[in-house]
Amino acid sequence: MIEINYACEGRIDSAIAKRLILHVGGKIGIPREAGGKSKLDPLVPKFLNAARHQQMKWLILRDLDRDGHCAPELRGKLLVDDDPHLCFRIAVRQAESWLMADFRKMAEFLRVSENRIPTSLDQVENPKEMLVSLARRSRRSDVKTALVPHPRSGLSTGPEYASWMASFAAKHWNLADAVNSQRSPSLTKAISRLQELVHL
Repeated sequence: MIEINYACEGRIDSAIAKRLILHVGGKIGIPREAGGKSKLDPLVPKFLNAARHQQMKWLILRDLDRDGHCAPELRGKLLVDDDPHLCFRIAVRQAESWLMADFRKMAEFLRVSENRIPTSLDQVENPKEMLVSLARRSRRSDVKTALVPHPRSGLSTGPEYASWMASFAAKHWNLADAVNSQRSPSLTKAISRLQELVHL
């Protein structure tokens, strides 16, 4: 089994990275949870160097957010060179779009109607905001309490948002269904590139 190390922004992305690696038949190697994109971005050249000179296989996950018009533009800013042992993937616009691509499981998890989840998730400007908005419509009070912020908190998510989304990614997210839904092309491309990495 091929070992793949990974680096990402935070807790939710870490759970996603593990599932991606396992999905393509890889073994989870060194985990690196940077604690935000501002801390992850400066490390990208180091991971590239490790991939190139030590032939260590690395998956780097980064949200596009509003840091570029498109994924290739942001990739060009952060990755000045490339190596086949490095898989640098960008979630458009946030990793939540990849999770919502499994719309059936997400709808069940949030207790909302499936038709409330968009069919073109990579076109959603703020997937995290949309997910919280879906949670507001939940038929379960514990979903609202965990994911929806208090009106006067000044926060964009609820107190248990990260833990609930990480749990969804680890235990409920069906990657095959997410890819087959064709709702997030950036997820489909990430799986395809990871499969190439595994077979190097």
